[in-house]
Amino acid sequence: MYIDLLANIRAEDVRYEYLNDSTKRYFRHTASTVVYMSVCLGCTIWQLMAAAELVYKARKWLHFAVLFETMLSFLVISCSILNPLTDVTCELRFWVSIISVNLGGCCIQTILLYKAYICYDRAKWLIIIGSLINTG
Repeated sequence: MYIDLLANIRAEDVRYEYLNDSTKRYFRHTASTVVYMSVCLGCTIWQLMAAAELVYKARKWLHFAVLFETMLSFLVISCSILNPLTDVTCELRFWVSIISVNLGGCCIQTILLYKAYICYDRAKWLIIIGSLINTG
């Protein structure tokens, strides 16, 4: 029944005023989410360029970890922006987010552990205990 009614309707013919309130709320929510995530993507691109510059100039493994974590952030935000605009599945977005958040957390913990190791005059006990905590 509905298929016959909707057979001749094109998306270009549906005006915003014709939509019901819940559909309007959904579109506003999606649009505001895309705008917010686009701002986040701009910040992440700036961070990515700064991290790439650090890697290029210093070539320390710590800077590679920062670059890797920033690339993970870029990947998650890109998937979040593409989700309402393309046919990226929610399952793909879920797995990308879970894996990236966990790997990013590991990178940040490792970076902070290394900085603490340096601050405590390269105390071996700190790196051993910190590594055990990070692996757990």
